[in-house]
Amino acid sequence: TSLVIDDPSFTLGPTCDGAVATVTGDTGGTFSFSPDPGDGALLDTSTGAITNGTSGSTYTLEYTTSGDCPQSSTQTVTVTEEDDASFTVVPTCDGGTALPGATTTAGGTYTFDVPPTDGASIDPITGEVTGGTPSTTYTVTYGTIGVCATSETVTFTSLAIDDASFMVDPTCDGGTATITGATGGTFAFDLLPTDGASIDPATGEVTGGTPGETYSIEYTTSGICPNSSIVTFTANPLPTVVAPTALEVCDDGTPDGQTSIDLGLKDGEITGNDPGYAVSYHFDLADAQTGANALPVPYDNISNPQTVHVRVEDTSTGCYDTTTLELVVEQAP
Repeated sequence: TSLVIDDPSFTLGPTCDGAVATVTGDTGGTFSFSPDPGDGALLDTSTGAITNGTSGSTYTLEYTTSGDCPQSSTQTVTVTEEDDASFTVVPTCDGGTALPGATTTAGGTYTFDVPPTDGASIDPITGEVTGGTPSTTYTVTYGTIGVCATSETVTFTSLAIDDASFMVDPTCDGGTATITGATGGTFAFDLLPTDGASIDPATGEVTGGTPGETYSIEYTTSGICPNSSIVTFTANPLPTVVAPTALEVCDDGTPDGQTSIDLGLKDGEITGNDPGYAVSYHFDLADAQTGANALPVPYDNISNPQTVHVRVEDTSTGCYDTTTLELVVEQAP
């Protein structure tokens, strides 16, 4: 009686990283790649199990029996496609917005890879991160739930908040703002003044205020992540001026009520001897207010009595105030 030829039949069932072989003929044979894929896939030559294969790749196995009349056969299998878990994140001011790719497998779940400690939260369905801190780094993982589930992790940093810092240099009737942070924002009074002071919303300059009054202004930026800050300042005060007593001098040799008068004799009385004040004397109030046409010292009066106007200026701030001085020329006995 002649020998019976071996049956080398088998089937291959795809897996997520390879395949599983089932011998339907004579067992005990040996499996081999035909040809070798060269991609790192591993083969158990006894069972025919393929592992560490590439998603979507096709492999061909040959099974050879080991009986008296050995035979061989081949089967081809395509590895089951792995889920696509790819996504990107667009940073926002307090977190980020997850954007799946065109082929990303839907229905998965987003989670923090490293739970934050700043109160940030994540929507498990959309992956949106909110309630976070500007300029903070977060790590988010998206995991699919398909037959060949997978996951991907993305690290991103939320956007930086605008720098709303600014400073104010006081003036005599308000102040001048200088932006030290992000420009292009808007100024406003934090507390509305009641003295008629006004503010330029673009520059922050406060005018029309009261010397020595305190004001509070807010600057709000206009960037993607706006911010605001508040500065409180006090307008420069006016100098403290003492209303002087009349400057009485004796007439000269010509008894006409006119003589040379040293106006500077009243400087100390008018300023309270403050060395930070500068005193000048003027014919009229308009000149005293502008500081123009100061009278010479000594000064020859033109009438008797004569009232002159006094300007007192704080040399450190430029703020000034005015008063009057009466010049009286006394006749000799």
